[in-house]
Amino acid sequence: MTWAVAYENRPNTRMYVAASEDGGRTFETPTWVVHDDSAWLPVIRLDGTGRLWATWTHFDLNPAHLLNPKDKYSNPAWQRVAYSDDAGKSWSKPVDIRKKRRSSTAFGTLAVSPSGKRVTAIWINYLFDVDVGHDAGTYLSAASLDGGRTFGPIRQVVRAGCVCCEPFGFWLDGNAALAFRGWTQGTRKRAVRDIKLSLASAGGLWHSPTSVHSDDFLFEHCPSVGPAALVDDAGLTHFAWWTGAARRAGYWYAIRDREGRMSEPIKIEKQPSAPSENNATLAAGPGDIYWTATVGHGEYTASGKEDVSPNHVDVYAIRADGRSQRMADARIDGAYPQLAGLKDDVVQVWESGGKIRARRLGVAG
Repeated sequence: MTWAVAYENRPNTRMYVAASEDGGRTFETPTWVVHDDSAWLPVIRLDGTGRLWATWTHFDLNPAHLLNPKDKYSNPAWQRVAYSDDAGKSWSKPVDIRKKRRSSTAFGTLAVSPSGKRVTAIWINYLFDVDVGHDAGTYLSAASLDGGRTFGPIRQVVRAGCVCCEPFGFWLDGNAALAFRGWTQGTRKRAVRDIKLSLASAGGLWHSPTSVHSDDFLFEHCPSVGPAALVDDAGLTHFAWWTGAARRAGYWYAIRDREGRMSEPIKIEKQPSAPSENNATLAAGPGDIYWTATVGHGEYTASGKEDVSPNHVDVYAIRADGRSQRMADARIDGAYPQLAGLKDDVVQVWESGGKIRARRLGVAG
């Protein structure tokens, strides 16, 4: 099985992909994706044919094109999509989505059909026609019906969602789906930031979002952390997320059945600090066990105070009977964990000391 990882490299924001042919024991030399020197926030997906897909935010770094001449960081930005048929060694010419003079987007994600013929790109728009509220952004999408060569008209997924929380696109019941941190007016100064699910229709329009769980997470800032989702072979959808809701702050896990009913969430870990820029992650491992990784560090606590403690990552196994078990010997220093399930093992990658690291968790049997 080929397993790949995407990451950024500074001071240039470049996207690289490295492939492993031996289940994460060794990795080939990383490939710089399409030689883009201003790529940010990359996301990768693998379809059922073995094709690797990537999307990222591309910035126009020409100072003459600033959206606000007084703001040196107001570069125009748009989403790019490309694919690879050789495990990331070479890439197609990227497709620019909504490349306009006054374009400002970020936090792109992908929903890819198993055949790879239908691909939906989803992102957060930062130029608003109407005021959607403080720390809120509009989520937009564009669909391709020809294997990523061209993309159709821009559709609105949801009018208001968390403006800096990375959404998670995936394929569910024959159409694109999006798990994201919502934004609903709560009080005069605060907004509800619960996790939502939105489904696309066959015609490309999006249904009104539903709640993964009503945590009633009221927050005055942007927590900068989104959910993860995974659809298993039985058609059940698994979710993992962090919430800072009172008396619930921490990581949680729930399952949606094929009729759309959500299970009561399972508490994975008590964690009062938002794991800023560390999205939740999920993987299906051997033995009908699901795996998630948590980050014991964040930019904000549930009360809004800054947390500057060192990063550490824990790994949890979630069993079919609903028990969550921490792998006590799996704690490591670092952040940005990702997991991938193999036939008899689970592979983890993470960042530590400025390097991308990988390991097999040794969970066989």
